[in-house]
Order: sequence, then C-alpha cells, then structure tokens
Amino acid sequence: MKSMKKILVVDDAKDTVSMVKKLLESDGFTTEQAYDGKQALDLLKNSEQKPDLVILDMFMPEMSGREVAEKMRADESLKNVKVIFFTAAAFKNPGKELLTELDVSDYIIKPFDTIDFLKRVHQVVDE
Repeated sequence: MKSMKKILVVDDAKDTVSMVKKLLESDGFTTEQAYDGKQALDLLKNSEQKPDLVILDMFMPEMSGREVAEKMRADESLKNVKVIFFTAAAFKNPGKELLTELDVSDYIIKPFDTIDFLKRVHQVVDE
C-alpha cells in the first residue's frame, strides 16, 4: 500500500481551511492545518514527518505567505518542501518571478474549481 501524502493547509480563513481539508482528505491525502504563518512554521519545524506539500495563503495578517515561504527556503530542514501559493489575486510578471525565486511549484487562485485544484495538487506532489 502506498503511503498517504501529507499536506499542510495554511490560511487565516477557517472556513477555507475546513473546505480544503475535506476536499484533500476525500481524495486520499492526510492533512494538517495552520491558521497563520507563525503556527505553520512551528508545525513544520516541530514535525517529524515533513509534509509533501504546503498549500499557503498569500495574504495573512502578521506574516504573509511570502514571508513563510522565504523562511522555509532559508531553513535547511524545510527548503525542499513543496509549496503552492493560494491567493485571491492573479499573478502578474513580477509575481511570477517571485514564484521562481521562492521555488514555489504553483499557485491557485481563489475561488477555485475543485477538479482543477486536485489535479494541480497531484501534479505537484507526484513530481
């Protein structure tokens, strides 16, 4: 039996986290959740089994998704964890350069299509 892929969902909107968690778990993933950047980093640093993917909201109070990704890339134990940004805004060219700079695998715009969302998550975790 193949091991279940683990995904950390980070968003300050609890209803969004709940919906994404249900969607991912119904598709066979295990999930953890965090509601802000600091909580996400604490979970990542203290987790024995790093997640296969972090779905990270870009716009959160106190610490943005970008700051979380920057801290992950600077941390030897977290720098290879895959990230998908989750955002309400479309990325223009400077934003796309940021994705490359932070080694972000993809970005998904909210609201999202559930079939497309799962397809893109699978593409990243199965790379």
